[in-house]
Amino acid sequence: MKKMGVIGRFLSMLLASCLLSLIVLSVSVVCITDRVDAAPVVHSADRTNLSAAELEQAISPLVKEQIRKLNIPGAAVVITQGEDIIFSQGYGYANVEQQIRMSPRDTLVRIGSVTKTITATAAMQLVEQGRIATGADVNEYLTSYKLGTFNEQPITLHHLLTHTAGLDQVLYRTVAASQDELVGAESFLQQYVKDQPPVREPGTQYEYNNAGLGLVGNLVEQVSGQSLDEYMKEHLFQPLGMSTAALDMPDGSPDLPLSYDVDEEGNYHSIPYEHFNIPGAGGLSVTPNEFAHFMIAQLNEGMYKGKALLKPETVHTMQHEQYTDHPELDGVGYGFFLGKLSNALPMVYHTGEVEGFISKMVLIPSRQIGIYVVVNAGQSDVQLHNQVVESITDLLGPVNTDTSQVVITSQSAEQMQNYEGHYMFQLSPQHGWGRWVKFFEKASYTIRADGGNLIVSGTFPEEEREEQYKRFVPIQEGVFQEEGTDQYIWFHEQDGLWKATGLNGVTMSQASWWNTPSFLLAVFACFILFWIFIAMAWLIHYIIRWFSSNRRPVSRMIGVMAVIYAIAVPLQIVYGLTHMSTGFPFWYRWGLCSLPWIAALLGLILLLQNVRDAVKGNGGSFGRSALAVMALTFTAYMGYWNMLSIHFY
Repeated sequence: MKKMGVIGRFLSMLLASCLLSLIVLSVSVVCITDRVDAAPVVHSADRTNLSAAELEQAISPLVKEQIRKLNIPGAAVVITQGEDIIFSQGYGYANVEQQIRMSPRDTLVRIGSVTKTITATAAMQLVEQGRIATGADVNEYLTSYKLGTFNEQPITLHHLLTHTAGLDQVLYRTVAASQDELVGAESFLQQYVKDQPPVREPGTQYEYNNAGLGLVGNLVEQVSGQSLDEYMKEHLFQPLGMSTAALDMPDGSPDLPLSYDVDEEGNYHSIPYEHFNIPGAGGLSVTPNEFAHFMIAQLNEGMYKGKALLKPETVHTMQHEQYTDHPELDGVGYGFFLGKLSNALPMVYHTGEVEGFISKMVLIPSRQIGIYVVVNAGQSDVQLHNQVVESITDLLGPVNTDTSQVVITSQSAEQMQNYEGHYMFQLSPQHGWGRWVKFFEKASYTIRADGGNLIVSGTFPEEEREEQYKRFVPIQEGVFQEEGTDQYIWFHEQDGLWKATGLNGVTMSQASWWNTPSFLLAVFACFILFWIFIAMAWLIHYIIRWFSSNRRPVSRMIGVMAVIYAIAVPLQIVYGLTHMSTGFPFWYRWGLCSLPWIAALLGLILLLQNVRDAVKGNGGSFGRSALAVMALTFTAYMGYWNMLSIHFY
């Protein structure tokens, strides 16, 4: 009986265990089923790998069609993922005359302003070493010159790397036609800081500026004790395996990068190589495949093939927002612009344009994907580049994001009217040579209210070069979003003028009609036409006098003034526009640009000789006095725009 009891208890326990196991299994099945049913659908954006075959299928037909459509001689596309180049392809010609194909492995290209990202990397290496602090006054490190201040606020490395230093734009003598004419970054910047003081308080507004990163390059030189080219070769190019990289190329080298202008008939004309006086802002030449090594390092926490270029935290700092004008607007990092792909994946990028070469680098950190596209001519800005990026975005597919609708807010009719007007982005400097280039600026947009929305019209970069109209809807007070995109505009009032920030990443100011380039140029042209008329009238009068028996005196001073203004000044403009970037020779600065002073002096003498009789009502004296006043006024107008040998602004 005792044995039977033990057996019974054993069977009971076994049965209970079986029942418990069945219950647990049933619950597990239900839970697993629930988890499967509740799991999100896997989208293609969850992929982390791209294949060379699918990239070839997506990119090559697109690029071939676009280089034909946009009349581009050659293009190269390089794509990296992880630690490898996964796609590298050239299209068209690097050398049209010799029919040399574009090769990402062998063709040297100029990357233009993408150089700024590499210059920022060099500076951040020195920050890691404690030799520079991003928040310290850069004058603590500069030895041969000092930056001026605006409202006594110091300029820091942070300001320079984020284009918020408030520096004046730089156009004059940025490049040299030959190595013999190079002045070097230090000499160039010594003159720049002397002639062009800061124009706004640092840290208050983003404004893209070549001088800022050119200055960072020279800061690296002064702190390290090496030339920028030497520093980069030792600390960047050698660790990255970029043997072809150079900030300047010797004249006559067979390896000089070759690019082209395209005329209206579609003919290519090679562009001469120019040397940068501030190479840190855009002087680098390198093969596309080797530039890809830099992208790999930036996407792999500063590592390339086991060599550390930067610390991971430094890479994070460079690629994350360090400044934005408004929370709704894309910001900037250190050497990078921030943005989003059309599928909402974050990207960091930079573009560059120099001598016909147009480049774009895009990094997608979350996928460890790097994209570099370069062309060697064309009139398309980065239109082809953006299409390549979009084709890769399509391969990645949509991203699971918050799809809730943007809340659209209404704004009063009065407020909407405030936003209307002509807006300009000033590319010309406010001091020194080049101030008068404002006459020829075309970076402007017209904004008008359309019900509760805004219509922005103008020629938009990165797209077809023709006037377009874009509609923006209000999403909060002063902030508008373009329909169907993540492009924003923020309106804010400053010094009595409305400013629009965000369109193409710049701040534009509302411009009165009398301060627009077209009006200023029209005023200048009217002066010139007036003096051409006076010169012709004087010549006719002189000829008539010569053959007339009654040889009344003709004022030679009027003839000299008219010739100076009608002939010398137009020559000054034509030569100045074509040589602004390389600088002006002595005969131009102190010869041709001094002639209006002579005309003004003659005008002053003429006025003093005739003003008394003019007041008494003498018609001839009145006319000569009026001409003298016109001469003085025109010279003063030229002086205001720094067109004379002596500058006042």
